[in-house]
Amino acid sequence: MSSLYHVEQNSIHRALGFLRKTSRNLCIGVAVALTAVGTSASAATILFDFEDGTDQGLSQPFVSPDDTVFPVSLIGGSQRVGVLNTGGYQEAAFGFGGLADPFVVAVNAAIADPSNYTFSYDYYIDTSPAATSTPGTFLQIGEYFNTGDGTYVQNGTVFELGFTELNSGNVFSGTISGTFAARGYLAAPVDFYRIGFILNGDGNQVVYLDNVSVAPVAVPEPGSMLLCASVISAAGFVTYRKRKASKA
Repeated sequence: MSSLYHVEQNSIHRALGFLRKTSRNLCIGVAVALTAVGTSASAATILFDFEDGTDQGLSQPFVSPDDTVFPVSLIGGSQRVGVLNTGGYQEAAFGFGGLADPFVVAVNAAIADPSNYTFSYDYYIDTSPAATSTPGTFLQIGEYFNTGDGTYVQNGTVFELGFTELNSGNVFSGTISGTFAARGYLAAPVDFYRIGFILNGDGNQVVYLDNVSVAPVAVPEPGSMLLCASVISAAGFVTYRKRKASKA
């Protein structure tokens, strides 16, 4: 046999070993995740999906009285609420009070377990001339967290588009998600919370939001565990065949 063949075989052997180790560690991680957050699967959750055609309580923050109604449009088969970049910076927020309010219940659950709760939402930005008359040179999407006892945490930029993107005429969409712990949304439990959206830019884009939620970290589905088992079995079988062939 040539040395090249040995190198290839050794590389394959190392790769199989790495695959077995990696897949085993992955499955251990999945099992730990299931154990860690399994009890949170049925915990408090709030979702604003706008499928009823209303803004579901989205408001203009720090305005009293607030009679703002945000438009809801059917885009890509889903109802989305539109937030216009007016230059007001803190453009919109969900703010609710009362210990029995579903939003307050979900946020209190998140504060009690910030590493295992996420705040997430989908965004959709159309930069075509038909949708935006003044594209501008930059657009930043940010967030802030405000509680009834005065706690205020701001993440000014979690996503941004520059001149090239804003003047491309393209659609930009995706999901922004992170845990309360990572965002620094930590506070003592109270009976009022506001989670808001910041728009900072020199254009007049409308940022469409959808599936705004406070929810436990997603639990891996049973299929993920089955896949782990299959990967380990496959790696083991290939190694067994290799060893058997070597003895022949």
